[in-house]
Amino acid sequence: MKPIVSRLSSLAVPALFILAVAGVPIAVGAGAPQPNAAGVPVGTVPADKQARIDAGNRQAAAAQAKLAPDAKAKDPGAPAAAPAAMAAAAAANGDGYLDPHFPVGSGMVVVTHDPPPGDSTIAVANMWSRQGPWLFVYAGSDAASPTTGLVVIRDRQSEVARIPVAGHGALQITGGSDAALTLTAADSTVLTLDLSTQTIH
Repeated sequence: MKPIVSRLSSLAVPALFILAVAGVPIAVGAGAPQPNAAGVPVGTVPADKQARIDAGNRQAAAAQAKLAPDAKAKDPGAPAAAPAAMAAAAAANGDGYLDPHFPVGSGMVVVTHDPPPGDSTIAVANMWSRQGPWLFVYAGSDAASPTTGLVVIRDRQSEVARIPVAGHGALQITGGSDAALTLTAADSTVLTLDLSTQTIH
């Protein structure tokens, strides 16, 4: 029978191989420092100072991301920016949405330029969605005719309605309720989308 030390050392090499294949960092020598995200070996400075350095790196990265220009904002064909009050309300919410947003009725208006799935005919300014039953309302303009406002209503499977509004420019959802959404056009005209009749007046 092998001595216990011999048996343990024979297990060490396969265990290190498994760890290496799994991507687990392995120290070459006792206490060998591992590099952090910035490439500085961890363990060369006290832990509390390393924590402050890492926090500073995260803050610098966040500040840099805020300074990066928004490509969509520079797009001359993009719909006009959301009204200041709408943008302020969207910024005040800290509930996990990635895009600026604000509640309307039991749903949420999200400031996005992403069109409905598979639809490149609308230049989207924003959209409203609600659950139970699911409903999605996209507001913006006709991609081929920017002076024509356009609203696309969808359920989870398909398009329910497509409503063009001539002569006022791109539309945005700026308020309302579960029964009717308030639309503001590029020329400041305020319209109402009746969700039950799917008409704009």
